[in-house]
Amino acid sequence: MNVVNPTFGPVHGQSGAPRLAWTDVRAGAVLIALLAIYGIVTCGIGRLPFQELVVSLGNFAALSFYAGLLSTCLFALLCLVRPEYRTELPARAFWLVIACLLTTMTFPFFAAFKQLVLPMRGFLWDRTFAHFGRSLFGQSPWTITHIYFGTVKGTLFLDWAYRSLLPLMFGLPLVTAILVTDARKRFRILFTWLASWILIGSLAGWFFASAGPCFYNNFIAYDPDYSELQRRLAEIGRQATAQGYYIASLHYQQGLLITYHARDYAPGGGISAMPSMHVAMVTLVALAAWQFNRLLGIVGFYIVFAVWIATIHFGWHYFIDGPVGAAMMIALWIAARRVAAIAYPEATAASPA
Repeated sequence: MNVVNPTFGPVHGQSGAPRLAWTDVRAGAVLIALLAIYGIVTCGIGRLPFQELVVSLGNFAALSFYAGLLSTCLFALLCLVRPEYRTELPARAFWLVIACLLTTMTFPFFAAFKQLVLPMRGFLWDRTFAHFGRSLFGQSPWTITHIYFGTVKGTLFLDWAYRSLLPLMFGLPLVTAILVTDARKRFRILFTWLASWILIGSLAGWFFASAGPCFYNNFIAYDPDYSELQRRLAEIGRQATAQGYYIASLHYQQGLLITYHARDYAPGGGISAMPSMHVAMVTLVALAAWQFNRLLGIVGFYIVFAVWIATIHFGWHYFIDGPVGAAMMIALWIAARRVAAIAYPEATAASPA
C-alpha cells in the first residue's frame, strides 16, 4: 500500500522509493498551460515571425540550460550536506524542468508583447503621470534624486541597485525549484512570478501605456524639464567614463530607442513605463525572501526602495510607476496564496504519478 503525502512530503511506493505526486503534475501543467495561452495570444496579435521566435526561444533555452545546470550542482551539494533533500529527487527534478520551461519561454513572449503589441496602443498616459509627480512635489521628482545622488558615485550606486537583482529575477523559478521544500510556497512563488509578467507587465502595461521620462521628448512632446534630465545624465556619463567607470543604464536607454525605431525584435527590448515591472519583480524577490528569512526580506525591501529611486533618477519611470508595480505584486502575491491552497489542498490524498 502506498504511503502518500502529496502536499508537503515525498510520495513513496511499495519499495519505499520517492515518487512524483499527481498534485505536482497538475500544478505544473497549470503553469505551462497558462504560459502557452499567453504565448499564443501574444505572438498571434503581434504577428511575430516564427523564425525569430525560434531563435529567441533557443537563446533563452541555452541560458536556462546553463542556469539549470548550475542549480542542479547546487542541489547536489545540498544533498551532500542535508541528506533529507535526497528523499525529494523526483519532485525536484520535475520542478527544475518546469522552471527551465518558464524561464525559456516567458521572456521571449514578454519581449514580443512589449515590442510588437504595445506599439499598437501608443503612449497615452505620460502627460498624466508626469503631471502627477510634479503636482505632488512642486517639481519633477528626478530633480530631488539628483540632489542626493547626482554625482558619479551616487549614480553608479543606483545603477548597481537597478541591476543587482536582474539575475535573480530571471532565475527565481530555478532557485525556487531547488531551495523551496514546501509545496505550497514553491507553487505560490512560481505562479506569482509567471502571472506577474502576464497581468502586471502585459495587461496593466497595455492599459497604462506610457514611455517614461527618459523617452518623453522622443514620443510625446518636447519638455525642457526632461531635456535637462537627459543633459545631466549625459554629463554624469561623461564624467564616469573619464574616471574609468561604466553606467550601464545610460547605454541601455540608447539601445532601447534604436531597437524601437528599427522595429526589431530583440530579447530585452521594448519600451513601457507604467507599472514598473522592475520594481514589481524585485518586490516579489523580497516577499519570497521574507517567507524564509526575515533579515533577507528586510534587505530585499531596502533594495526595492533603492531600485525605485533608481528608476526615477535615470528617468526610466515616473514617480508613481514603482509604487503601483509594487502594490500590484503584493496583491498578486496575496491572491496566489489562495491559488496555492487550491492546488495543494491539505486534506486531499493523491495517487503517485
